[in-house]
Amino acid sequence: MTRSYLACMSGLSKGHGRHHTIFDWACTPLDDQLEPVSPAAIREELDRLLAS
Repeated sequence: MTRSYLACMSGLSKGHGRHHTIFDWACTPLDDQLEPVSPAAIREELDRLLAS
């Protein structure tokens, strides 16, 4: 078992970093309690990001 995580961030180059989600070693998106997030919730987040 590994405890490797990757945080998806935006705005770092402008000094306004925003955390969007965390991925585990198997590229599964995780919530703040490190529980899996549904693909539908991730699609909604991507739609919001692309609309802004």
